[in-house]
Amino acid sequence: MVITETALTKMHPGKERIQVLDKKLTGFGVRIQSADEGGRKSFFWRAKVNGRQVFRALGEFPATKVDKARTAALELAGKAAEWKRNGYAGDDPFQKKKRQEPVAVPTFKALVEAYIQDQVRPNANHPDDAEYDVRWKVKRHFSGPDPDVEDDVRPPSWLDRKVDSITVEDVLAVKNECGQRHHLANRATEFVRTLYAWSAKSKNEKINFWPVDNPAKSVELHDEKPRERFMEPDELVRFNKALDSEPCPDLKDFLILAINTGARRSDLFGMRWTDIHWERETWTVPYPKNGESYDVALLPAALAVLERRRAQTPESEVFVFPSWGDSGHLTDLKKPWQAFRERAGIPDIRVHDIRRSVGSYLPIAGESLQQIGAALGHKSLASTAIYAKLHSQAVRAARENGQATMVQMMKAAKKRGKLTAKPRKLLSAVAS
Repeated sequence: MVITETALTKMHPGKERIQVLDKKLTGFGVRIQSADEGGRKSFFWRAKVNGRQVFRALGEFPATKVDKARTAALELAGKAAEWKRNGYAGDDPFQKKKRQEPVAVPTFKALVEAYIQDQVRPNANHPDDAEYDVRWKVKRHFSGPDPDVEDDVRPPSWLDRKVDSITVEDVLAVKNECGQRHHLANRATEFVRTLYAWSAKSKNEKINFWPVDNPAKSVELHDEKPRERFMEPDELVRFNKALDSEPCPDLKDFLILAINTGARRSDLFGMRWTDIHWERETWTVPYPKNGESYDVALLPAALAVLERRRAQTPESEVFVFPSWGDSGHLTDLKKPWQAFRERAGIPDIRVHDIRRSVGSYLPIAGESLQQIGAALGHKSLASTAIYAKLHSQAVRAARENGQATMVQMMKAAKKRGKLTAKPRKLLSAVAS
């Protein structure tokens, strides 16, 4: 078939992995994983060059567009043709180059770039989002004070320093700069710990990047209590009222979907039209945080938003929340979200607290932890444990219902006892 954006969007993963070759360009194709494998659609180019098979991965759809992948395949085909015309003389253009180890101690910046390219992008469920997260941490904690921000007290930049020059004291300085924001401090410390552990890790007797001691391994993390914040009923009223007057269409639709699905922010922003099953009224989340896809039942309010956006969106568009960025979809709406929280009178609420709110009312309604975990796409019951204590409200309601039933039956029994007692008195009077 001729591989196009529209054709790929309409193709759904089946029970088996398949490969589709392009009619226009020999060797260019797309591999579609089975539904059990996640259904990823990956471009490739393959050809027999000088007696051996050559295969090159060209990116994953829809993050990589068809035209971009076909152009890359065309360039590879051109290299193969030129080498053949030259009688296969000279260096093999398809010979994989051996990784060049640094000859001098590399910088922290070089370590970050190697970590992104060799670890994050090949292994993350959402490579673009994962890379964004790493770069945000580096900019926030390790790039030094912002010259345009007055009284910025962040420690000096690590970027141009040698990786073996970073000390425990440097890590503590970053940790302490976060102050009482313990969550932020812990994530920064854990990032350094993970980064250096990856750098020195040996695989197939080869070091990933550079053998260096881990400066964060002995830095103690702050005690963190799991965040249990969820919206109380009066806050939900204010939330809905502010939602009615929300001027940003994307934020309004996102929040309606969030409160009606309980899905994670990254999954909602990355929602694809091909993962929505209109007849079954479900949405398959293919690449969640835990890596295991799960289905979300689409309630009427969520379906109404999706039907309206589908009618307003070109058929060729892949994402429900499209954007011009590298990921192809929105990743955040910070400014309108901040304004919404202020207008709703819930300034401390976070986006993830909406998901937690959806989950919190399930145990209150009496649903089991297994059902809650399935609804939220949790991989293990440990992730659902935070909702366990909310079962007390459901248990209280059950006990109150049971108590009321007990009292009602006692009254009925007492009343029946009185009715049966009167005839006995009459009989005894007649007998006397």
